Amino acid sequence: MLTLPHMILSVILLLAIFVAIFWAVANHRRYKLNLLVAEDLDTIISALSLGGDTRLYFLLKNIRDNNNLKQEKFDVAECDI
Repeated sequence: MLTLPHMILSVILLLAIFVAIFWAVANHRRYKLNLLVAEDLDTIISALSLGGDTRLYFLLKNIRDNNNLKQEKFDVAECDI
């Protein structure tokens, strides 16, 4: 027996599911884009290391190293127990 409150809650639940799926797809696309940008950054840094503007090389290298440190912080989980 479906009453009005049941139908309203069902609609709200379906909306929440669709929003969650949309959010997950959008975040996955951003993640893939970030991977591509990181690869491009590595290519630029490698090219600059062979010769080029040393200020730009060290600036981009520091950005890449900071991003790697942030990623390692989330990859490694230690337990003190």
